[in-house]
Amino acid sequence: MLTQALLVDDSRSVLNFLKRHIEAEGLVEATAFLDPVEALACARERGFDLVLVDYEMPHMDGISFIRALRALPGCTDIPIAMITSRQTDDVKMEALQAGATDFLPKAPQSVEMTVRLRNLIQLGAAVRKLNDRAAHLASEVAAATRKLGEREEEIILRLALAVECRDTDTGE
Repeated sequence: MLTQALLVDDSRSVLNFLKRHIEAEGLVEATAFLDPVEALACARERGFDLVLVDYEMPHMDGISFIRALRALPGCTDIPIAMITSRQTDDVKMEALQAGATDFLPKAPQSVEMTVRLRNLIQLGAAVRKLNDRAAHLASEVAAATRKLGEREEEIILRLALAVECRDTDTGE
């Protein structure tokens, strides 16, 4: 299954570059949005394995977007990278406190960006795999618990029947 990535940036050229770059190896399917409000609406409807969000956007900045996204069910543990040319410590600290996983430089020819993207894709796939495994184990536990309840009921029924049985010769 392809890693599902959500890209949010108010620059169409940056979005196009990111989409081409992240889908280049064929392991990722990216959905891009110019408007962070529309991106949040989409994230409410479907799940993503990875999110890349710009810092400075109209209507909502990247930090507010991260906070809103982290508040959505199923979005608490997905990797979120903030893409920004502003590398100040206060922006980084605020983004990390909001729930950002990493930062990507906005320099399009950066080797660092390529390596970090690859790592984030792997992290997103690992998180999805762990979540799928947890869901599978939860269903197995629920099935085993159901069977255990059925066996308990059967034992109680058999014990009740055994109590009702009497020896016809002695009456006991």
